[in-house]
Amino acid sequence: MARQSLNSSQGDHHAMPAGRLVWLFTTVADTTWRMFVPSLGAIAAGWLADRTWQIKPWGLVGGVLAGAAVSAWLVARQLKRQS
Repeated sequence: MARQSLNSSQGDHHAMPAGRLVWLFTTVADTTWRMFVPSLGAIAAGWLADRTWQIKPWGLVGGVLAGAAVSAWLVARQLKRQS
């Protein structure tokens, strides 16, 4: 009987509590949208600007830089809120 309880306690100490798992998933999902939505939107806008005004590659370059800046700002706000 003692051996059985020893084995069950060893297996449980590596398990992540459900609440912690949900927190981890929501944090990853929140960070993901903060990084990809602004980046992809700004890149698409830059690409469209290149096609519309024949300014290739400057619209795309501006879109990459703007998307990175907005993404960094959103992630910094997220980190500040969680501290």
